[in-house]
Amino acid sequence: MKQVTAKNVAIICPTKNQPTKVLRLLESIVHLDEMPQQIIIADGGHNLKPFLTAFAAQLNLICLYCPEIGQIMQRNHAHAYLDKSIKLVLHLDDDTTLEPDSISEMIS
Repeated sequence: MKQVTAKNVAIICPTKNQPTKVLRLLESIVHLDEMPQQIIIADGGHNLKPFLTAFAAQLNLICLYCPEIGQIMQRNHAHAYLDKSIKLVLHLDDDTTLEPDSISEMIS
């Protein structure tokens, strides 16, 4: 059985009208010791893309505008955009921040 590595990990974060919280989450992701392969922000408010451009060079980041609002619907919508290499998906709330060793601790 192959071990999961950070290259097989994605983060999905559903949100609506919370740019400050999402930016805080992304800032914590930038400082991780192991970078997840993909980060998807499932935006129910249609206003985050302009705020996320600062992270485009540092993260494999997608901001999706979701046709239906609600955490479950937004998460389900985001799953269709996962890279085929993803084996583990972290579903995080927009008010989450990660410690630098979060990904390495989780996959160990």
